[in-house]
Parts: sequence; C-alpha cells; structure tokens
Amino acid sequence: EKDPGDFVGFITSGQLEVKKETEFKNKQIVIATLGKGSFVGELSLIDTNQPRSATVVALENSELIILRREALDSITEKYPVIAVKILKGLNQIIVIRLRKAVERLAYIF
Repeated sequence: EKDPGDFVGFITSGQLEVKKETEFKNKQIVIATLGKGSFVGELSLIDTNQPRSATVVALENSELIILRREALDSITEKYPVIAVKILKGLNQIIVIRLRKAVERLAYIF
C-alpha cells in the first residue's frame, strides 16, 4: 500500500491476501483472499502515477505472471485488438469488485 505500481499480476498458483490500512495505527482489514485465475494490482495499469491502494501478502508459495504498463503500452501499439480484450477483462473484474464493495458498505450501514 502506497508504493508506486506499474504492473498487474495474474495469479497462476497459490493464494494471496489483500489488506488495507485502517485509521487505527498498524491495523489492517482483509479485503480479499485470491487464488489461481485472479489478479492483483490492476488499478496501477488504469490509474497511472497513483500509489498502490492495498498491500498483498502471499499466504503460500505463489506464482504470478506480471504484465507491466510499458508492455501493455507496446501491445496496445502493435496489437490493439488484443489490448482492448485485456483492458475489457480487467475492467469487468474491477466493476465486479466495486459492486461487491458497495454491497458490503450498504450492509454495514
């Protein structure tokens, strides 16, 4: 959290925990536990020059395929159809995650 980011990681094995700092010093809440087929860090490809919004910790040995922003930019120039598919997929998951977050907030209040 708060570190610079320039890549998304596609999880190919293992489990990762996504945590967010709270207003209480050294206290975090678990936002999600993610495994194979999911990804982390996607906001850094879309919301450029912004710090990471959460901390990710490996719960077990994990492997990720990394897609850096500069590689996505290159794909966009050379293979725009593929880039559109990648970005559409990322956006669909972002929307799903946002909807779940809104549902959780509504449940709390």
